[in-house]
Amino acid sequence: MADQASTRPPVLIVGGAGYFGARLAEELSIDHSVTITQRSRSAERDAWVSRRGLRSVAFDSARSDTIIVDGQFDAIVNLAMSSAAQAAGDLAAVRGDALEAVDACMRLLDEGRARRLLHFSTFHVYGNGNREVFG
Repeated sequence: MADQASTRPPVLIVGGAGYFGARLAEELSIDHSVTITQRSRSAERDAWVSRRGLRSVAFDSARSDTIIVDGQFDAIVNLAMSSAAQAAGDLAAVRGDALEAVDACMRLLDEGRARRLLHFSTFHVYGNGNREVFG
């Protein structure tokens, strides 16, 4: 199936090294060329990216408002979100980072570099700051 992956439409997963993103990346990599974004690198993550045949680019919406990536994508899947602990500590900053990630994805669409955006966020789990957050 790895040969098929190169002929299937490529997918960009923003937040692809997170809990949900990593599982989605693994599943999609069976039939698609997958690029993920990750905030930070580690030997373990680099090994995982290599084993799965993924491509990885750095993106942290707290530090940059642009996803620097080459190529065209059939879809961008945005799963980028800070942790519950971060949201409990500074909800306004986390909300701002989430909006920056969405804006970065929208820019790729505006540039004609992707056909569609699938946006999923766990932000709704954290609430509006009036709810208790479990971390």
